Amino acid sequence: MSKARTKKTVPPSEPSLGLLLPVPAAALAAGLWLAFVAACYAKKRLFFASGDWLDMADLLARAPRLLAGVLARDLALLALLWAGAAGLGGVLRRALVGARPRGLETVLVDAGLGLGTLSLLLLCLGGAGVFTPAALRAVYWTAALGGTALLWREFRGQRPEETGREPLGLLGWTALAVVALAAALNVLAAAAPEVFYDSLVYHLSLPSLYLMRGAVIATPENIYAGLPLGVQLLYGLALAVSGEDLAGFLHAGFGMAAAAAVFACLRRLAGPRTAALATLLFYLCPLVDYASWACGVDLASAFYVAATLCVLTGTAGGMGPAALAGLLAGFAVGTKFNTLPAAGLLVLGHGWLGRRAGRPWRETAVMAAVAAAAASPWFVKNAFHYGNPFYPFLHGRLGTLRPADWKGFLEAAGSRDLGAALTTRQGFLDLVSLPLRCTLGDWPLGDWPGPVFIALLPFVLVARWRNDVAPDAWRLIAGTAAAGMAAWALASNLVRYVVPSLPLLAAAVALAVEKAAWPAGMKRAAWGAALVGSLLALQCVYRQGYGIGQWNFLRGPGTRAEYLSRQRVTYGLPPYPAAAWINANTPAGAKVLLVGESRGFHLERDFVAATVYDANPFWTAAAAASDDDELRRRLAGMGVTHLLVSVRGLYFRHDSPAVLPRETAGGVVVDRFVSRWLDKLWETREDGGEEPRWLTVYALRAEPAAGPGPLNSFGVVVDVLARQGL
Repeated sequence: MSKARTKKTVPPSEPSLGLLLPVPAAALAAGLWLAFVAACYAKKRLFFASGDWLDMADLLARAPRLLAGVLARDLALLALLWAGAAGLGGVLRRALVGARPRGLETVLVDAGLGLGTLSLLLLCLGGAGVFTPAALRAVYWTAALGGTALLWREFRGQRPEETGREPLGLLGWTALAVVALAAALNVLAAAAPEVFYDSLVYHLSLPSLYLMRGAVIATPENIYAGLPLGVQLLYGLALAVSGEDLAGFLHAGFGMAAAAAVFACLRRLAGPRTAALATLLFYLCPLVDYASWACGVDLASAFYVAATLCVLTGTAGGMGPAALAGLLAGFAVGTKFNTLPAAGLLVLGHGWLGRRAGRPWRETAVMAAVAAAAASPWFVKNAFHYGNPFYPFLHGRLGTLRPADWKGFLEAAGSRDLGAALTTRQGFLDLVSLPLRCTLGDWPLGDWPGPVFIALLPFVLVARWRNDVAPDAWRLIAGTAAAGMAAWALASNLVRYVVPSLPLLAAAVALAVEKAAWPAGMKRAAWGAALVGSLLALQCVYRQGYGIGQWNFLRGPGTRAEYLSRQRVTYGLPPYPAAAWINANTPAGAKVLLVGESRGFHLERDFVAATVYDANPFWTAAAAASDDDELRRRLAGMGVTHLLVSVRGLYFRHDSPAVLPRETAGGVVVDRFVSRWLDKLWETREDGGEEPRWLTVYALRAEPAAGPGPLNSFGVVVDVLARQGL
């Protein structure tokens, strides 16, 4: 028998990553680092506490009762919206790339296409002056029912997509069980009333205002209105159909959908166990949990990024797939400007993949052009409203509108001084040490990424990503994750701004752990660190829920009004009591001007609420008026009928000239205006020594008062600050 006949066929090697160091040295380095991270958290006295887990179990046992009734209806409405969006998005996907097998990835990509398109439709309706509750309810039911019918029609009778037979194993199932536990808690937390400051100022406040005015209108007193509003208009849809609970569930749903997209993508690229680890890393990051509790936008950004990754790594090229990826990348930019780096990196990644496969650059040009087109309506809106497509950015060069406190806005966003970061020793150290400081240092828990990513850092750094055995998709994930982290660190020190790139980072870390040439013992150690660290992070997150008050509210017996009237760690100086009085006691046509307060969401009357970075129309009118009569005419010309004044807010923000311009507030015009033209309708006062905490509602008089008017609370604040030397 010849040698040729006896030669055995060698099966192709499984794709893998090498190590930059010899295996013993790499394992030693990773092991020592894991021990160091564990010691750091032990020093912080962060340990497991059985009481927290027993309390958590008690809360989860109550979940069926807590989520019954109206909340169950809202969850059903949410499911119907996602199904409808997937059906509508499927029409667009078939037009671009044709039919696809039934599977989780396909449904998630279709849902992203549908929701992104729906947000642009809502923008068009808002621009046309048809942003009314009735119109939006019609849009919801048409999209939800029609889209669900299309989804059923396409996938009925189809066999599910083949996902391979590799088992998840005990570790994989454990990871998914922890993810399910976190998801259940996040749904419960999202059912509590909204107290997130940003939501009350613009995420929910702006769509609520648009619904009252029947259009997406310019609000020059709200700097955040210049940001893309792709998610906020979907919140408007939720508010029109049901209320804030549906909006809260929608954002929590984006987080779950992003986790599902990470799982589906990694299962195809690297197997179910790697996918389970990546899903655990993403969803158990405290940043994702905290975001799931409020009506923000970060989880929508992460979802669109993850869906774009699914398309980039799951199609063989062509103009249709490039356009499909471009749409999702553009929808990502339509959630917030800080998603632009992640979207841009995915476009560059598409070009790199195309070059490796020998495809023409024009496919990447198509992706970039479609992404720009999908994001462009938000810039067009800004051009019409503010004369500046990029408002509030470039306000010194484009348009005439300028924020009153641009420096304060940048500081609140954690904006980094790039000059100092790249040219000074201290600035550079602050830049490069940010991942360590935000995880191992004294960092606020509300902006904490948890212990797992930093614990597994050596696994990523030691993996040999430039390896021809590794698929290009793995290298794309690692490259975009690294670049996304760099872009975040260069732009801001707010850790939650990394969330859009978090799906990429979680996928890269999971690949480094599971697919690099680590000894079996080190892989088990990494899995142990991931599971233990994730559970510890979940415990810390659960404790934060007590500070916010969510768990106590859900257990009862307190009411929604009581919850919203009480100050708590993330909800300072609540304006809700005044808003509730206005809703119950003023005519439907009233228009309320807020002074010393920016959170307008809970008002059910038309309102004007300036942010702390914008000039308040009251102070602008007062500074321009020659006397109190003219100030009254100016306010009446704006349609203002009532004032909601938070002396608490004026005192707390006394260092901001946009909130309290002292010369104007303490002047004769304002003093005479209060005494002659305002009627005090309602007030709650706490005179805690030299810290006035008043909340007052005034009505604007048609005729001047004949006798003494109400106390001038503006002057009181100015006098108190003068006595305190502030």
